[in-house]
Amino acid sequence: METGDNLSIIDKYIANAKTTGGVVTFSPSIALEIVNDCKMKQINILGIDGFSITEKGIQPLQEHSMDYTASWSRKLLETSDVWELVIGFITERLNLDIFFEIICNEND
Repeated sequence: METGDNLSIIDKYIANAKTTGGVVTFSPSIALEIVNDCKMKQINILGIDGFSITEKGIQPLQEHSMDYTASWSRKLLETSDVWELVIGFITERLNLDIFFEIICNEND
């Protein structure tokens, strides 16, 4: 989505996206770039969802997903910022064959 001359964070990286079943996902390395961009622009990250993508389709991977709006995760955010949590989460998965959907709130 474009606003004036500025592209949204996701649109900025869309050329590097893999869209499967209507879900826009990114490799771990591109996801890290997006998160760092969000951090620099102070754009809140609401969650990250991991997916396995094969020739058969797309499969969500709950063990590689995180909701930063859930009540239990708010405790984590009291001592850490969301961007560092997401960077750590993705970094732990850099060598896995998974893709990430990043949910951010650019309206804050």
